[in-house]
Amino acid sequence: MKVYDINGVEVVMYTIGDLAQELGRESQTIRKWEANGIIPPTRFRDRTNKRLYPEKLVKMIKQISEEEGVTQGVSFEATNFSARVAKAFKEVEAELLG
Repeated sequence: MKVYDINGVEVVMYTIGDLAQELGRESQTIRKWEANGIIPPTRFRDRTNKRLYPEKLVKMIKQISEEEGVTQGVSFEATNFSARVAKAFKEVEAELLG
């Protein structure tokens, strides 16, 4: 985790590895989720183009994951995980990017 300035606001940002760790997954799993449309691509990147996730969003994704019972081997089609996470992305991005 590292603090970044986003439109004049200091925001704690997580790397894809940090997000994966919070969710008990591997970084490659998060990349696959993005590629398969399970989660939207993040609009936040560092100078080297690495994915960054605001702390608030990470906490929201973790909570949604727990509430939806998303565990290894669970079909996402049987949950509202993707729709809820997409909504969370929009909310956090709107808050930080305007």
